[in-house]
Amino acid sequence: MSRTHKLAIVLSAALALLPATAGPGATEPLPAINQGTIGAQDRTTEMMILQNRLQRQQFQQQQQQFRQQDRQQVVPPQVQRPEVPALGLNCRIEVFGNSYVKKCR
Repeated sequence: MSRTHKLAIVLSAALALLPATAGPGATEPLPAINQGTIGAQDRTTEMMILQNRLQRQQFQQQQQQFRQQDRQQVVPPQVQRPEVPALGLNCRIEVFGNSYVKKCR
């Protein structure tokens, strides 16, 4: 099971147990008309908060996977040295007017 799937299961279980953990004497009873509305709004708000957390965590995991894939794909470029002709030991370069003259023996 993936970490995201496990987190979703824990999240579902926590939401199911949330009303039971409050207990009957945790808050003062509200009038019956407003109690259902406020409770539904609280649950909706809490559900949105938990969904946002889950989405952020999934996004972060996805970004980590993308970074890891990028690191694996990067291949260091092979440096090719250009072939530069070297002068022979018996060659000299002399200046002749506006140009260079190569004299080899």
